[in-house]
Amino acid sequence: MPNIPRTLKDLPSPKEHWLKGSLGQFKPDEIHTYFYTHAKALGDMYKIRLLNKPVVVVSNAAVVFDILKQRPSRYRRAKSIALTYKNARIHGAFSSEGEQWRNYRQLLAPAFKPKYIARMLPIIQKSVMRFVAHIEQAPQPLDIQVPLQRLIIDITSELALGYDINSLNNPDNQLQDHLNIIFEHLSHANTPPAFYSRLVQPCPKTLAISLAYVRKNILSLIRTTKSQLTPEHAPNTILEALLLAKDEQGQTFSEDMIYRNIISLLSAGEDTTASTVAWAVYYLAKNPSVQQSLRNEITANYPQKGTLQWQDLENFPLTLGACQEALRLAPAIPFLLLEPLGDEVINGVYVSKGTTVAVLLASDNHNASLFKDSEQFHPNRWPAFTDEQKKQASIALSPFGGGPRLCPGMQLSLIKQKVILIELLKHYTLTLDSTVPVTSHYRLAAAPSHLKVKTAKVATTRVAPPLAIQTANALASKTHQTQALEHHADNQTPHAID
Repeated sequence: MPNIPRTLKDLPSPKEHWLKGSLGQFKPDEIHTYFYTHAKALGDMYKIRLLNKPVVVVSNAAVVFDILKQRPSRYRRAKSIALTYKNARIHGAFSSEGEQWRNYRQLLAPAFKPKYIARMLPIIQKSVMRFVAHIEQAPQPLDIQVPLQRLIIDITSELALGYDINSLNNPDNQLQDHLNIIFEHLSHANTPPAFYSRLVQPCPKTLAISLAYVRKNILSLIRTTKSQLTPEHAPNTILEALLLAKDEQGQTFSEDMIYRNIISLLSAGEDTTASTVAWAVYYLAKNPSVQQSLRNEITANYPQKGTLQWQDLENFPLTLGACQEALRLAPAIPFLLLEPLGDEVINGVYVSKGTTVAVLLASDNHNASLFKDSEQFHPNRWPAFTDEQKKQASIALSPFGGGPRLCPGMQLSLIKQKVILIELLKHYTLTLDSTVPVTSHYRLAAAPSHLKVKTAKVATTRVAPPLAIQTANALASKTHQTQALEHHADNQTPHAID
């Protein structure tokens, strides 16, 4: 007899209300915790119901990996996400699908080439050093998530637009205030149920004012930058790269198209990088011996004169490992909400077109056969991984998505994370203030709540790196480091955009 697929009725589900289903059993900013908790109890695939709408939750890492590879041809983001972005007139690469997404990918991909990212390092370094100085004046204990978010805002805005918001020293910047209102609106579109965004969105008049203000100011920056460019100009910002990019017919892209994709980059890049660094700070503050190992690596490899240069960044494999461990234990993007474009059979279960499918991107993060002592924060596991282990890790974890829609900002994000940790640990020791338990909340990313640390200045003395770090440095050629940095390098398309 032929194999007959199971249906949604055959899937397990948590105990739910007869009318509301799972609605009301979790706060919207805790939905990622709800998904992962029930995946442990119910297995690789289960369903929940939000009123009359089913949501299929897939946690099998190999199945998730396969679904990601089939985007955008067979799966798309949930329609509510695209609708929210379209209504706000900021529909870009993040929310687009099909041929439109391919056009946006062509526009954005060149901006993330390594040669362009290398030119962005001075901008990153400037803002990070401002962050380091800010911490020295901050009250103790410090809610480090707040200055980290402002730091990433400053970096991303200047990288994208060539405009230094300096929100660390000017927290009342109008452009950032209006962007925050827009991002808060967008965050609800990524949280089921779909009608949630309509219930909690900002006042329509307030949102309209913010959208108009941001559009006017960013278009002005686009036009000013455009007037200063020549065809021979070497781009130093993402905006410059976008303005110089051309389509297959050799035509430049419209100001509106560039504006919409700049907003996509700003919204996608703000919370994810800040959240990952914040989680890394949390685990390092909890593990003083690991923190000291990183500091030893930093002291041994930081340039004796001047600041970090592009070629220096490959000399910190343990620091990179701390970023990767944070992504493993507390992924900034814990799930994606997708819909099949046609009827599909997922892991032997028939799923009809348009059904919401929540794919969990880190459900295998405690795979004991791959991650020994998986509950522990061990950055040194990553530089020691073989090529085969890195390949397995790329299937077990998908913190930047995967397939053709692998996030193009992955390398840029990890470089920002490394530079922040290098400078932070070079100057300060971090101690966790444990008066309030640290929890996780979800907006555009899963970030720590109540994360307070005490910072103390350290006297920097140059030391020889530990033997393990010497060995890692010897093995970590630039190509090897790039492979370790990019979990999906062996299996994904390198310059795609989600």
